[in-house]
Amino acid sequence: MSRLYCIGWALVAFLPAATPVSAQHVPELPRGARIRVVAPALGERPVVGTHDTATVEWLAYRPAHADTVARIPWAQLARLEVSAGRNTRRGRVVGALVGFGTMFAGGLLCLAICPTDPEDGANLAPAGGFIYGLIVGAPVGALLGGSRFAPERWRTIPVPKASER
Repeated sequence: MSRLYCIGWALVAFLPAATPVSAQHVPELPRGARIRVVAPALGERPVVGTHDTATVEWLAYRPAHADTVARIPWAQLARLEVSAGRNTRRGRVVGALVGFGTMFAGGLLCLAICPTDPEDGANLAPAGGFIYGLIVGAPVGALLGGSRFAPERWRTIPVPKASER
């Protein structure tokens, strides 16, 4: 009885390693999902495109700004990533800082260009630049930064290994 028990456990332990890749090992991505493919055969830079289809042997995708479908074998893929959307919070913060800085720099530029009033000796251009930076520059920069210039976030998808095939 103990021999059968040991043989049974050995079969159960090595059965998953001996099975070929099935549909459960192929990453399930919706058609049209934005993906980034990293493979030495494609060059140093990752290729961004949209997911088309995937089989046990290869991944098919449409590279950005191309009308054709490209196929790459799973064995050649170093990394596969799917877009998780844009990081709008970071874009808003960077945009607000750039907008504020631009308006404040405009105030300082006005200080250099505009003559000071000889009667009071004060030039309010820096204060005006600071106020315009807060009232106009930061909100406009945050709107543009959050919608247009936000960096994209990527989530790594496990790629089937050659040992799973």
